[in-house]
Amino acid sequence: MTQHGTAGPEPLLASLLSGAAGYAGRAAELLTECSLTVDRWRVLELVARHSEVTMSGLATQLGVPSSTATRIVDHLVSDGALYRAVDMVDRRRVLLRVTDRGRTSLGEALHQLEPLEAEIGRLIGPERPASRDGRTVDHQTRHLVDKGRARHRQDRGDATAPMRAPP
Repeated sequence: MTQHGTAGPEPLLASLLSGAAGYAGRAAELLTECSLTVDRWRVLELVARHSEVTMSGLATQLGVPSSTATRIVDHLVSDGALYRAVDMVDRRRVLLRVTDRGRTSLGEALHQLEPLEAEIGRLIGPERPASRDGRTVDHQTRHLVDKGRARHRQDRGDATAPMRAPP
């Protein structure tokens, strides 16, 4: 006879991924109002935050294969939210930039996501309490994300690849 609920606590990684999937699902529901998927919103947000991004940098930041990043970008380009530009210093590189239409879509998306952002903010707490080592939850979360991204870049063989390398 199998007993349920006696296996002990869920491993930290499994908990983290389950929580992220839950938030991604809720974000997807909210984003339907502005006709964006979570992946397309992430791309728009990332490119807007960095002004311009290379395709390889984008794939690395998203943690997806280049072919997947290309499909997401193709859709955003066909919608007029992004455009591709050839890097004038290194013509082999393609840079992505957000259009005015993309900025409008991103603004609408951010408005739709406000309730979820506020909920997460409430869960973390307004004071961002520090742990025993003095780091805030916000700092710890960003550190965890940065470490995960760095490990992903290392596993892909581009550990030092920035979003856009200086000319």
